[in-house]
Amino acid sequence: MSMPEGWEWLDELADEWQPPEELQGPSNGVPVNLAIQILSCDVLDLEARALVGRFITEDAQFTSWFLREVKGSGRDIQQVAALSRTPFRQARLVFAAWQHFRECLHLEGQAEDVAPLLATAREALDAALSTAVDTLVTARGDRQ
Repeated sequence: MSMPEGWEWLDELADEWQPPEELQGPSNGVPVNLAIQILSCDVLDLEARALVGRFITEDAQFTSWFLREVKGSGRDIQQVAALSRTPFRQARLVFAAWQHFRECLHLEGQAEDVAPLLATAREALDAALSTAVDTLVTARGDRQ
């Protein structure tokens, strides 16, 4: 399907990632469902849980800001469209790190071989959550 003249920029926004079925519920928000999954993991420490809390908080703050300040504001439609994808993109990055961490939880082998892999996956999950938080804050122009 071809775009009307002047709307080609929509192709640049295309994101081929479709959230998997496991992120479709119990709520209607992918970031919330992802947070529920992560918080359900018994091996995460309190620091990791706090990062998940910040992720959900910033996702909610971003959505509130977007609906109040951006949607229908008369801003450039390209900017509005790009901004609207920010939470989804951050959820995608966190989900990839979460998947890797879950995979590492099921590794078999000697503890001395598996432990460093699990620690690295946990660090990557923390980094993805921190990046998502920072990106959501930055997108709305706030400072932490």
